[in-house]
Amino acid sequence: MGKFIVKFKNGIVALFDLNTKKIISETTEITDMKYVIWNNNLTYGALVGETNIFIINKNMEVLSKIKEKSQIKSVCFDENSVLFYSTYFHIKYALIEPGLYGIIKSTESPIYLMQFIMPFYIILIVFKTLNQNHLITLMLHLNSIY
Repeated sequence: MGKFIVKFKNGIVALFDLNTKKIISETTEITDMKYVIWNNNLTYGALVGETNIFIINKNMEVLSKIKEKSQIKSVCFDENSVLFYSTYFHIKYALIEPGLYGIIKSTESPIYLMQFIMPFYIILIVFKTLNQNHLITLMLHLNSIY
């Protein structure tokens, strides 16, 4: 068994331990959470909302908060626990330390990050022609973004 994060209807987000059947930690600060992404060894996670990302540790202690002006499209960790995320017009990064985040590249349309494996990143591009959506998956070298 183990622990899992649950969001209640009243907006509370909690870390629940299945073994003890108790809530270990809870917060009302993360009310717009849509999903959670974990790093490879499950020591850090990202609670992702419409325009917010909360980087947490495995005990759900908030380590860093990121507030965006535009909608967050996708989020993923690389093998070094660097968080990469995309908004409508940017690919961005965030380190675990509070306040250390920035823009990697501006984009012309939304890009959905799927995986970062240095020095490559895998993206999904969605585009429309007439009445159809098309999906393209690309593996790009990190040097190609500059």
